[in-house]
Amino acid sequence: FPLADKFGPGAIRGVGGTRNCDWWFTDEAVLIDTAGRYTTQDSHQSEDKSAWEGFLALLKKSRPRRPLNGVFLTVSVADLLSQGAEARTTLAASIRARLLELDAKLTTRLPVYVLVTKSDLLYGFTDYFADLGKEQRAQVFGFTLPPEEGAQVDEKGLAIAFNREFALLHDRVNDGLISRMQHETDGTRRAAIFGFPAQFGSVGPLLSDLLDQIFTGSRFAQPPWVRGVYFTSGTQEGSPIDRVMGSLARSFGLERAMLAPQKSSGRSYFLTTLLRDVVFPEQRLAGADVKLERRRHALRLAAVSAMTLVTLGLVASWGYSTWQNLNYLKAVEAKVDPLKQTLTALPARVQNLVQVAPVLQSLRDIWKTPENREGDAPLSMTLGLYQGDKLDAAAMLAHQRALNDVFLPQLAKRLEDQLRTAQKDNLEYSYEALKSYLMLHQPEHFDAEALKAWITLDWARSLDRGIPEDQRKLLEDQLDVLIAQGPP
Repeated sequence: FPLADKFGPGAIRGVGGTRNCDWWFTDEAVLIDTAGRYTTQDSHQSEDKSAWEGFLALLKKSRPRRPLNGVFLTVSVADLLSQGAEARTTLAASIRARLLELDAKLTTRLPVYVLVTKSDLLYGFTDYFADLGKEQRAQVFGFTLPPEEGAQVDEKGLAIAFNREFALLHDRVNDGLISRMQHETDGTRRAAIFGFPAQFGSVGPLLSDLLDQIFTGSRFAQPPWVRGVYFTSGTQEGSPIDRVMGSLARSFGLERAMLAPQKSSGRSYFLTTLLRDVVFPEQRLAGADVKLERRRHALRLAAVSAMTLVTLGLVASWGYSTWQNLNYLKAVEAKVDPLKQTLTALPARVQNLVQVAPVLQSLRDIWKTPENREGDAPLSMTLGLYQGDKLDAAAMLAHQRALNDVFLPQLAKRLEDQLRTAQKDNLEYSYEALKSYLMLHQPEHFDAEALKAWITLDWARSLDRGIPEDQRKLLEDQLDVLIAQGPP
């Protein structure tokens, strides 16, 4: 109990919707002890029913997928031995109704562990098991039914399965009788030990009748799921009940002798292993909320389907985009060799820059194709795979190198011709030509606007006036790119 240091060893009282419950916090589980009136609802029925349903609603809200992992149904030996058949039938009906409400309200099927408590009130119990050590007292004294047998009790009832398993327990008690009596020297305790198997056996028919009424199935309703029946003793308090001697006393009209109350030994019997090794490890045995699980399954299926469709769509898109980009690269590559040959031949046969400009512009535009004009590639070519930007950058660098290798020498040659043929009486013309020539060879004299003005003025004078305007524009574009690079 990890909270024992803070809140003490006892149960923690609930608040709000659980104010009628005690909470037990362990390292392996949280146990909720509900008020007994929740089960019987025989004092203030409307209030108890409302509180019970509110409690179930709170559980469902707090843990919608699996509100509970199981149910402990505790049946006291004292109640079992003192109740008549009518009272037992009434109790069985109440318990069955609450268990069915648990399954219905929480929309799940919960395993029910039946704990027969206060087994020490059976006369001879304490003396019979007095020689057990701590580990032996921790073992399980009861039986667990196979899941399919406990979950599908048919109209024949639980009596057959219970009587079979209870008989095995009774045989175990009888088998240990001689050994216990041999080790006990006190006469009173030996008598109690000798009578214990009969006392234990007398509980069987009563318990069988009660559980049979609770867990019997029908064609109209699925019964609660009984997981097992276990006999326990937490504290040894109260006066033992000698059912055998009591029955004989009533038969012969004798006065019944009162047994002395037990003194608590502080020992627990047959609880530790039951909780730790049987009940707690089966925490996932209870099914989850069927409706919620169907919704969750539908959502997961929808999400997986959507992700699958998106993935397939992306894979198909990337595949198509890859195919388009590969074709695009092949188209660009097909233009490289012819253009390279044209550029190589230019310096030897070029007569003027008008012939150079279209070739240089073709180099700058080599990355463009009919499907990718001006970089306006279709969406299907992008998707992270587009190669046009890389080719554009490579074409720009190649164009700049070609301008320096082809276009610039032609400009320099033209300025040299101007200086060589300059007339002596036109000093202003010679000065402007010289100044432009120096701009191409001495970076400190570079003036972009002045250089462009002089070259375009020369073109206006020297070029054939029949050259189309678009060719002139193309020529000026090459000049703009060259000058924009800065001093040669």
